[in-house]
Amino acid sequence: MVLLSPNSHLSKSLIIATCLISYTCGNIPESDDEDNEPETKKERTVEPTVYNASYGNDSSQQIADYYYPTTIEVDKTTHVIILIHGGAWSGGQKSDMEICVPFLREAFPSFLIVNMDYRLGTWSSPGYPKQIKDVQNLITFIRNRIVGSRPASNNATELKFTLLGGSAGAHLALLYSYKYNTAGHVKVVVDVVGPVDFTDPAYTLNPVYNYIAFPLVGPRLFILNPKPYFASSPSHRLREKLRKEEIPYKIVMFDGGHFYDWSEEDKQKLKDETVLFLKKHFK
Repeated sequence: MVLLSPNSHLSKSLIIATCLISYTCGNIPESDDEDNEPETKKERTVEPTVYNASYGNDSSQQIADYYYPTTIEVDKTTHVIILIHGGAWSGGQKSDMEICVPFLREAFPSFLIVNMDYRLGTWSSPGYPKQIKDVQNLITFIRNRIVGSRPASNNATELKFTLLGGSAGAHLALLYSYKYNTAGHVKVVVDVVGPVDFTDPAYTLNPVYNYIAFPLVGPRLFILNPKPYFASSPSHRLREKLRKEEIPYKIVMFDGGHFYDWSEEDKQKLKDETVLFLKKHFK
């Protein structure tokens, strides 16, 4: 399923993709250097302008790759797309989202694209809320360096964000946007196969899903401690709330599992739907 839409009072948009089967001061670093090179670099179709730039104290996980705009200087951009990988809150890496960079860069050459890693969750150090804080820290980091680098006369120019996540990353994108985006910087959300309600019986009555959620909420069963499950759910009935608030959105359903086993036609359709929605709502 893919769902897209803007929030009424925060002026944001959302796209969700879900399967039928389940459910300091100064600028951003100006160029790459040896210190930013990853130890093992896989072949990429688009090379980042900057590798592994730190946005927090954990230099091994709070890092991101930056793909600068191709048509304007980075400090003049007004739109940023942040990519958030999945991995059940306990695994995955930003390289998983590199597949999104080529089509987004081609469609939006004046946008800054940022592909983030975040602190992974464990039973003893759950992903919630630290992963939400990582999203906030990265947004703040980018704003401080782009907006902060502009002449005072241009500081009023708004810097707009889209969060695009897959699976657990899609959950984080939704949760941040609809619960923690109090300043309204995030305007659009793209959710690809991300869960939205951990209090649904499909999760709470399935012990397998309870264990999968432990890296997010800690070793707590819903039946014994439901509070963290409610707190970490973006919405209990998302589509109904979007309709009630008259927030534009779009849902696209796909056969298959977690994107990687989709047909090439469906993968292309997801890319096309994302570009169309961003062109309409991320202006």
